[in-house]
Amino acid sequence: MSLTKEPQALVIPMNAAEEQKLKLERLMKNPDKAVPIPEKMSEWAPRPPPEFVRDVMGSGAGAGSGEFHVYRHLHRREYQ
Repeated sequence: MSLTKEPQALVIPMNAAEEQKLKLERLMKNPDKAVPIPEKMSEWAPRPPPEFVRDVMGSGAGAGSGEFHVYRHLHRREYQ
């Protein structure tokens, strides 16, 4: 007795239901075979948003502008 496999026709599933049907048929051919069940992946969390500094004075606040005193006081508070 030789154990030759019969050639099977190639079945290409046309939609998701047919694909699921083929997978179930393949599983049910040998119900005693163990099926590996993957471990649950850890829950995905997005990266935290970058921190923004909202009160940044532009370069127009340098010496010679009307905003220079505001700029100077802000820097004085930063360095204390």
